[in-house]
Amino acid sequence: MQGDVGREGRPLHPVWRAFLILVGTVALILGLIGIFVPGLPTTPFLLIASGCYVRSSERLHRWLTSRTWYAESVGVFMEKKALPLRTKVIALALVWTSLGYLALFVVESFATKALILTLALVKTFLLSLIRTAR
Repeated sequence: MQGDVGREGRPLHPVWRAFLILVGTVALILGLIGIFVPGLPTTPFLLIASGCYVRSSERLHRWLTSRTWYAESVGVFMEKKALPLRTKVIALALVWTSLGYLALFVVESFATKALILTLALVKTFLLSLIRTAR
């Protein structure tokens, strides 16, 4: 699919194209921050940025996919539709450490604790659905 062209082969409206570039850039920034901040996911934001760029700007998509940090974070997932076991273990450890600490020691409301722990369970379930790369 070429940038500037929608799924039906028609050119994208300039406002829609600008919106996709904006969303992709925000997702890219959050993904880059996630490389350094534990608990903030990197891969989902980079996938969102890639999806937005592939639909709005071939040049930006080509730039993004040529970065080594992109290939390290998303490359295996994009090629094999799977995550390395090490990535899954680190993600789960960070989720349960950060959200567990938050639920047990920071939040006082029982409802909020339950919500936080439910989010941790959902993330664990979603990670378990993704194949493990060999």
